[in-house]
Amino acid sequence: EDQIALVAKIYKFVQELGITNPPRIEICPFDIPYGLMPQLYPAFDCYVSIAREGFGLPFAEAAASGLIVIGPEVGGVREFLTKENSYLIDYVGDRPISLEMMKINPTFVNLEWATHSVDHLQATFKEVYENREIAKKKTNILVKDVREKLHYSTIAEKVKKLI
Repeated sequence: EDQIALVAKIYKFVQELGITNPPRIEICPFDIPYGLMPQLYPAFDCYVSIAREGFGLPFAEAAASGLIVIGPEVGGVREFLTKENSYLIDYVGDRPISLEMMKINPTFVNLEWATHSVDHLQATFKEVYENREIAKKKTNILVKDVREKLHYSTIAEKVKKLI
């Protein structure tokens, strides 16, 4: 979606809610090089993405940095994101991957993207904004969970059991 149109929708939504002092929202119109992401986390209060990626390393990094996390209900993030420690956006079904994406990455042929509820995402933004203390409590649980569940010794034990 066009960045200007997206920003306009966000400001319209903020006005409809009657929020007079909204939090600053930054939308990045380009991919951020992987190595720079951890340096950005301290500048933000919340990490939000309904990205379609495998494991979800940026979610884990953001969580370990102490950020409130809003993420997808499906995917690899289920290894460490739960309704108790983060905000999971409702999965609403799959849709075919576009031909353009299949050309970029041929492994996407015959696959589908998970899609999530935009309405639930909007409601979650409002919930986090209005209940920051609850959000911070969830985040404290998330930091502990990520550091425990994704610690190298925990992963090594899982691999050892599989072998």
